[in-house]
Amino acid sequence: MPSDPLSPESVRRLAEEAKLVFGPAWDQDRAVALHEQIERLAELGEAAGRAALSAASLELFVFACSLVELGRPPSDPAYAELVRLCDGLAASGSVRKSTAGKARAPRPESARTPGVVLLGTPGESMLELAGELGRAQYRVDRAESLEELTARLAQRASELVVMTAACLARAAEALQSIDAACQGRLDRPALVIMLHADDVEGRMYAMRAGVDHVVELRGAAETAQALLECARQHRRSAFRVWLVEDDRSQAMFVRSALGYRGIEVDWAEDAEQALKLAEQGPPDLVLLDLHLPDRNGIEVAQMLRDRPGFEWAQIVFLSGESDREEQIRAIRLGADDWVAKPVRPRHLLSVVETRAVRARAMRERAGQELPQAPSNRREHWMQETRLVLTRQATTPWVLVAMRALDASRAGLSFVESGALIAEMAQAASSLPGCRSAVCTVNDDTVLFLAEAEQARESEFDGWLARWNRRRWLGSAQERSCEWSLAAFALAPGETRLEAGLQRLFVLLDHAADKPEHIAFERSSAHSALDLPPAWTALLASPAAPKHGAAMLLRFHPLQPVRGSLRDQYLVRPRWRLETGFEVPHDEVIKRAADTGRLEAVERAVLGQCLQWQASLAQQGRSILPWVQVSLDTARGERLPAWLRAEATRRGARLSDMTLAFALEELAGRQALAERAWERLGELGVRIALTGITPADAGVELARHGGLHTLVMNWVEGDPAPDKALTTLLQTGREYGKTVAVAGLTQAQALTALFATPVHYVTGSAVSDELSEPDFDFSGP
Repeated sequence: MPSDPLSPESVRRLAEEAKLVFGPAWDQDRAVALHEQIERLAELGEAAGRAALSAASLELFVFACSLVELGRPPSDPAYAELVRLCDGLAASGSVRKSTAGKARAPRPESARTPGVVLLGTPGESMLELAGELGRAQYRVDRAESLEELTARLAQRASELVVMTAACLARAAEALQSIDAACQGRLDRPALVIMLHADDVEGRMYAMRAGVDHVVELRGAAETAQALLECARQHRRSAFRVWLVEDDRSQAMFVRSALGYRGIEVDWAEDAEQALKLAEQGPPDLVLLDLHLPDRNGIEVAQMLRDRPGFEWAQIVFLSGESDREEQIRAIRLGADDWVAKPVRPRHLLSVVETRAVRARAMRERAGQELPQAPSNRREHWMQETRLVLTRQATTPWVLVAMRALDASRAGLSFVESGALIAEMAQAASSLPGCRSAVCTVNDDTVLFLAEAEQARESEFDGWLARWNRRRWLGSAQERSCEWSLAAFALAPGETRLEAGLQRLFVLLDHAADKPEHIAFERSSAHSALDLPPAWTALLASPAAPKHGAAMLLRFHPLQPVRGSLRDQYLVRPRWRLETGFEVPHDEVIKRAADTGRLEAVERAVLGQCLQWQASLAQQGRSILPWVQVSLDTARGERLPAWLRAEATRRGARLSDMTLAFALEELAGRQALAERAWERLGELGVRIALTGITPADAGVELARHGGLHTLVMNWVEGDPAPDKALTTLLQTGREYGKTVAVAGLTQAQALTALFATPVHYVTGSAVSDELSEPDFDFSGP
């Protein structure tokens, strides 16, 4: 650069060079060097009071961060945005003193008009839909191909891209086109697909592909209203983020980086201003400097945590502090994450967006689980149940358990959902030709027993599909949630009903006689309604299990069950609470703590578990003095070297406590992982490794003392489970490792449990078609 980097000519040359280096003449080394020059220019401009120059430089620097970190040039739409930013930088070079903010060129008015792109072959129904949307003051564009879609989105912003069922197979490609066209822009549209109500398979395919919303195809007016509701949801309010930072240049950088992604930041220079901000209500996230001029950042975090409503806010420290003990102390005293200075924009954006989404989801979930439930929603479920049950042939199977109608999605509280199931069963029992009862198996599972005169397996599958369709009417953000169904599918009147239950009882008692292999807890089965005489006799008979367990079949809508449901079951041991990174209902935690049945908390994060422990400690409870940390790597991949090194280095400090962690929280973020290992080591946590092939798992766990449990995830295509188990068990005995097996079929699971000294078995026994387990229940 010339001697005066702030001269208009120097700025103009830098902008022109950026157009080339970040575009046609892309070179990774030159791009990195130029990226640093642009950052330096922003600092110089800020120091010289050149606000317009500093803002334009910083905006270009933030935009180019993703290009430099990914090591590849921008797409065509992104390059057009890059050129606009370079032109803005060149223009700002001639502005000497200014208090103006960012030099962003305003978008044309047409680009800000709410818009919808209809993707697909034009037809009469599409024309009618376009007319309805036009009457709602929406601009409607049409695209018959993905190339046209990319061009339309590059030209002007739209809120929705709407596909017809004919384009379903290209949903994933459409998402890629949307991302490519909107790279670097704030206004990414939501992808919506219109399907007929009975197209369950299409709905599941769309959600697997990542579609944001699925709309039921009806008349043009009704469909348009549903699309407008999707657009309303897409225009949800921006995240509210606070920045408490005394360094003005650092504050400017953070606000520019987040502002470019549409995240407004309220800035406080010290603790006093932060506390004044708190009077306006809690934000989604607080970025807090560790060292403030008037107070320590940790003190400020504690003061904010004590305020009502701040229990859901995420607090992330920004600091160049390298002292691990100080970082651990900050996390222990209320922080949720730590970002080290100098802050990398891409890392900052990732942390802020992830944490803010989580904070809002937790707050919304807590609001949904309040005791009040919409009466119309409750009546909807009752009407739906009556409609299904009045068709006698659609309720043929003897035992169906619903884990409530998924309380949060149905708008019901946890307790209310259980009561509704009882009402549903009672309604069923009043129907001619149908006998039913409700049996509570444990605190969160209610078994709905129903018998009908006629039974056909296809009709039972249809019944499940009907409920499944109702369950999955939500947006794609819910697609990772599971809905648990339990079924013991035996046709009424068949003697195999009693035989099947007796087989299960023998299985439970046999397993309970080997406490070193598997531990069950007795489930207190009691009647909510009068049980049929046959069931009462069975439950009271000597054949009933002494240690008990629920008969559960995991049924996931996104993984259709192959083969017959007949005679397939899975023994469920103690509680394993899966949170999906959301705080579950307090009632679940309290019951788990009271009964002592919580074995592990899966897919939670460190801050949540510590928060639960603190909350329960105030009530004189604790989750359990035992915690399992599950690190789930991709199948076939070895444990990352840095994570393995941390486990080895801290292995001597690991013992028994309570917790579960997911590797996706750690992957690629070594600093976070090291801090997590510090905290887990301080707590004394046992670590289990799951989800890799037997050979890799055996090697990794045999070498490193910090990883104490080997969980073999057998899948189709792996070596025979008996041979793999032999190898793993031998390794486990040699190194003192705990051995578990996951993902086996019913017959394989039973063989592994009783024919080998495996410690425990997990998995969904739905992939084999055996009508009878390949195991002799009569012997010891």
